[in-house]
Amino acid sequence: MERSPSPTEFYNAMGAPKPTPRQTSIINVLITEASNNRIALAYLQGAFPWRQLARALHRRGHCSGRLARYVNLHAERGR
Repeated sequence: MERSPSPTEFYNAMGAPKPTPRQTSIINVLITEASNNRIALAYLQGAFPWRQLARALHRRGHCSGRLARYVNLHAERGR
């Protein structure tokens, strides 16, 4: 079992233009497992800006429509 990412590792994964396999896994877990409330909490804790998360979603390709709408709503508002 792999260890949980540190806050710094999570932050770096979200901003990586070419994520490593581990960074991709970190992003995939957030996208597939986290509720909107958890994602909002991570944002409030400074883990990423909304636009950065939107870019990560687009890089990944497929995600739930619910998550895409939620993230795009906040990214478009510039929050």
